[in-house]
Amino acid sequence: MNKQEVVLAPSGILKSKRLDGITFFGLSKETDLDSANSFSEKSDKREENKVQCDVQLNPSILMDLQGKIPNPLFAINYSIEYNDFYFNYCKKNKNEKSKGNFPSILLIKLDMPLILKKTETISIGNTFFEIKADKKELSILRFEKNEDGSITKTNYSFNGENTKEVTIGRDSKANISIDNKSFSKINATIKYYKITLKQLLSLNSSNKQKIYSQIIESDASENTIIKFWELIDGSPTKKSTYGVWLFSAHSYRIYDGFTFRLGKNKVKIDVFNDTTIK
Repeated sequence: MNKQEVVLAPSGILKSKRLDGITFFGLSKETDLDSANSFSEKSDKREENKVQCDVQLNPSILMDLQGKIPNPLFAINYSIEYNDFYFNYCKKNKNEKSKGNFPSILLIKLDMPLILKKTETISIGNTFFEIKADKKELSILRFEKNEDGSITKTNYSFNGENTKEVTIGRDSKANISIDNKSFSKINATIKYYKITLKQLLSLNSSNKQKIYSQIIESDASENTIIKFWELIDGSPTKKSTYGVWLFSAHSYRIYDGFTFRLGKNKVKIDVFNDTTIK
């Protein structure tokens, strides 16, 4: 088994010449400038031909996709504002919209609950769901591939005032029931919250601190009532057998055990107390 270890600090990869807190990962050192700029405004002032991938991924992983995917493929950056590392997928072109532009070779495992503030597309087995959450409204579009290769789309809508939890799974009682052996009985739960901003910090969501900081900066008080949906792997008390995978649509906070998939290869990130990851 090929093993590649990279150690990152808030300033970036060790011995980096840039020291801007951003580390680019790609298939080769040659970099598409638009791709490198696509996730961070901080990169916009870089001069062409001076941007290179900091880490060249093992060629055996994705070499057959050379030229077909962005290079760099993803980046890890440190945010001074939130005192955390974040994972970002680099788009082929910085002007591309996220919708419909997800690379199936890069998926993030949902190991911690995630507050839904943007559109998320998830994979459970061979079934895909596009989830849109807007305060108390929840819209889920299910994509199912048929034997003839055609795609069936099914739309579901929920209101948090009437439905506090939306479940997806093999169980016939699930809100979205899928008769498929690749699903757990309850493979995913989307839970509705109507709580104070202060109560948000008591949740286990991976992105709670960032959302709290963004809301509090808008002059909201800690007693402000907020409404949102939270995506959970399995049920609140039991994780699913097969897992939930996120298509990397935007930035995700990195926590200890953060796992993503590159093709058939899984990559796990460990976070140390001295704000170093590897």
